[in-house]
Amino acid sequence: MDWSKIKIGSWNVNQLRNKLEDNDFVNIVNKFDILALNETWLSPDEEIDINDYYSYSSVRNKNRIASTFSGGIAFLVRSSLRKAFKIVNVESDFIVCAKLDKTFIGYSEDIYLLATYIPPSNSSFYRARGHSDPFDDLSQTIHKYANLGKILILGDMNARTGNLPDFIENDE
Repeated sequence: MDWSKIKIGSWNVNQLRNKLEDNDFVNIVNKFDILALNETWLSPDEEIDINDYYSYSSVRNKNRIASTFSGGIAFLVRSSLRKAFKIVNVESDFIVCAKLDKTFIGYSEDIYLLATYIPPSNSSFYRARGHSDPFDDLSQTIHKYANLGKILILGDMNARTGNLPDFIENDE
């Protein structure tokens, strides 16, 4: 494998189970060596089975009033990269950290992949956290791994603009 051309991507799949048998979905997955998936909605007993891929799934606890699981982050890793790939930590419901080991891929530094899903600010799950801002969690995670190697942030952060406009203003 040409380690200099590892293809890494991220996709908010908005419920994975109904896509696993879809040829179009699998064809897109096959374009990547590592793919972070957000909003998988998997339960703890469900597995991701795609030929030639190893998978790791972090399932979010089910909301007690919900009828199905929601959220969830997964990594799909091409089998040829499995020895180089390791889940380092599940930082929170919003961040799963993995490492591509430099000794296997011939890089000068390890690469830390932060698969991130931050719900919309008006979601019940986000509001239930109250005291903890997922962006603070992300900032702390970046700081934690910054001196250990390169960092690649992947995922869906449901962008916020706060009081700023969500468009580019004319700056004439």
